[in-house]
Amino acid sequence: MSSALAFVATTQNELGLEQLAAYVADEETRALVQAATRSRWPSATVHDGGLAIALGNVSQEPSPGLMIVDVSGSEAPAGAIRSLMTLVDPTTRVVAIGTINDVGVYRDLITAGATDYLVKPITPEALEAALIGAERSTTETHADSRRLRTIAVIGARDGVGASTIAVNTAWILAHELGKTVALIDLDLQFGTIALALDLEPSHGLREALEKPDRIDGLFIASAMAHESEHLFVLSAEEPVEDQINVNPAAFELLMDTFRTISIAWWSTCRRGSSRPSCSSSIASIPWCWSPISAFPACAIPRGCPI
Repeated sequence: MSSALAFVATTQNELGLEQLAAYVADEETRALVQAATRSRWPSATVHDGGLAIALGNVSQEPSPGLMIVDVSGSEAPAGAIRSLMTLVDPTTRVVAIGTINDVGVYRDLITAGATDYLVKPITPEALEAALIGAERSTTETHADSRRLRTIAVIGARDGVGASTIAVNTAWILAHELGKTVALIDLDLQFGTIALALDLEPSHGLREALEKPDRIDGLFIASAMAHESEHLFVLSAEEPVEDQINVNPAAFELLMDTFRTISIAWWSTCRRGSSRPSCSSSIASIPWCWSPISAFPACAIPRGCPI
């Protein structure tokens, strides 16, 4: 994880990204931000337009390490901050400011991903202190909250609905909660996940499991089928008569690769990109896979003993 975060930091430096960006809703707030950032963040930029402009900017280009976002006037500030957090880099800290003095709003904004929330009127000293606190929050802690979440679904035997649960869980996370999800069907010969989503099985999963040295972010991204903007599927449809020799190290390496791209590609992966940046992965595991070792204890075809 540390190497992935270092990659993000290096990329940001190479691109010459601004250290701090503020998105304000009025001239009074603009003056406040300029006064609060003058000494410690001299290269900070201030944009008019508040939350709406912030969402537009970070959807098109990598985000800075520290952001001030004015949520004044937003009917659903927590929802908007949550949308913003799905677009920014995992190391970006967001300090929200607004006009609603309500502990419920504060809690909702923190839950949505904001580092802090300040209520207007704000003094330059208070804003500077909040920014310093956000800046001191460790990269590891912030990244850990945004790490890839992995859900494994396995049935006690064939035909009990494990694939159905995996598909529906992934669909709800992607379409109703707006999460970016990688859905992996590890039943290479009898898997039905691609069929359930009306997709052509992708190519490359068998090769990845048999030859783990081929596994990297670009290889996995190119092998995934795009069901929608947020849901990506990795599956296969191998001949029943084939003997598939899965390398025991492949599964762990595959999942580690998903964790890497979920962080390292966050700064370059935007809407329309062919490289998905996933917040969750769901793996549908054939019932004959070992429940202890997390890799096949026998040949892939169903009917094999555990």
